[in-house]
Amino acid sequence: SGGGGGGEAEGDQARAHEYSRAPDDTSELVLSESDIRERLSRRSLARMSWNYRLADEILDELRGSNVVVHDGLKMWRADGNIDEFFKADFGPAAHPYRRAEGDTAALQVGVDTINRKLARRIQALTYGNMQRADSVLSQLRALGIEVDDATRIW
Repeated sequence: SGGGGGGEAEGDQARAHEYSRAPDDTSELVLSESDIRERLSRRSLARMSWNYRLADEILDELRGSNVVVHDGLKMWRADGNIDEFFKADFGPAAHPYRRAEGDTAALQVGVDTINRKLARRIQALTYGNMQRADSVLSQLRALGIEVDDATRIW
């Protein structure tokens, strides 16, 4: 009785892509939704096979079309607004750092400016862009803001 040689692979394919579009993302798509889903499925299968180089290449393709992905939330956005995902992870500041007690340097620079720069740095670190992360850190230091990554205090 023959049997389904591809049944297990088809099950993996079906489980591979469980991502959904962020509900507040109403932007126009560069890629069709089916193209995005197909790429996400291929990326998930690559990750399941420990082929992280291919998974990263697919992620770069998606980013090139303004699609950002959050693996923890199993969501994607086509508006390129990665800040919304970081706010989901870290709250309104979009980063995990907290201000040091007694800090006065922020009064001259502005807490909002510092929060935006720290959020950009976390995004750069998350995506392995060490050059950008270091650049943002240098900008903060030039403003008199020191960042301690070990304690997550600025």
